[in-house]
Amino acid sequence: MSAAIFNAVETQTLIKVTVGEEGLGVVSFNRPRELNAWSPDFMEELAAALQSLSAAGVRVALIRGEGRAFSAGGDIAMFATPLSSAEHGRVARALKSIYHTMLTDDVVYIAAIHGHCVGSALVFASCCDFRVCDETARFLLPEINMGMLPGIGIGWVGRTIPDGLLRRLLFTGEPVAAADPACADYVTQRVPAGQAEEQALALARSLLLKPAQALAYSKRLANRMRGDVDEVFLEYERLLNEQLLVTEEVKTRAQTFLTMRNSRR
Repeated sequence: MSAAIFNAVETQTLIKVTVGEEGLGVVSFNRPRELNAWSPDFMEELAAALQSLSAAGVRVALIRGEGRAFSAGGDIAMFATPLSSAEHGRVARALKSIYHTMLTDDVVYIAAIHGHCVGSALVFASCCDFRVCDETARFLLPEINMGMLPGIGIGWVGRTIPDGLLRRLLFTGEPVAAADPACADYVTQRVPAGQAEEQALALARSLLLKPAQALAYSKRLANRMRGDVDEVFLEYERLLNEQLLVTEEVKTRAQTFLTMRNSRR
C-alpha cells in the first residue's frame, strides 16, 4: 500500500493507525505472530484507535491484518486460564466501545480480509460497512467446539449475515470460505489472493469522492434501516457466556487448543 497519500502515522503496540490527507484512515491489527488474536490489551487499543478516527478527520477507514490472517479472533489463552471478574469487565467495556463506535459514528469502515476471520474478528467484520475478501478468506465461529458461545457482540452479526450462513457458522463451528455461495450476500467483493487491500483501497478512494455530508448521512440511514441491537440482549448474551466460561469442559478444551497452537509455531 502506497504511503504517499498519508501525512501522519500513529503507531501503538498492537494496533497501528495511519491517517491520510484525504480523510482516509488505515487501521492495522498488529499481532501477526498470534494471527492477530484479540487479547484484552488488543481490544482496549482497538477501542481507543477507533474513537480517534473521527477527531483525526477520517471519513473512510480501511481495516486490515498484518501477516497471514485478518484475525484469529479471541486469544485462546484467555479461555485456557479464565479471566477474573475485573478482566471480564475490562473486555466487555472494550468490546462494547468498539461496536458502539462503529455503528454510531459517521466513519465508513471497509474490512480487507485475507486468511482466517474468526470469532470476535468476524463480529467486527460484520459491523463494517463493506467486506472485501480475497480467495483465501475463511469465516469461522469455533466457540461451539469449545462448549461456549461467541464473544460479546454476536447479536450484531445478524444485521449483515444471512440467516442460513449464521446458523451454519454458529451450529457447526466449521469454516466457510468467502467464495462459498452462502456468503453471496455477506461479502461485498471477492478478489484473487493478495488483492484484498488493493481493492479495498480503491473502494475507499471512490467513496472519498462522494460529498462528505451525504456519505455520512447515508451511513446513518443504512444503520437505522438495519435496526439496533437492544442493550438488554447484549447483557443476556454476556451472562449466558459467563456461565459457560467457568465450566471445566471449556477450560480443558481451551487448553488443548492452546497447546496445539503453540506446537505449530
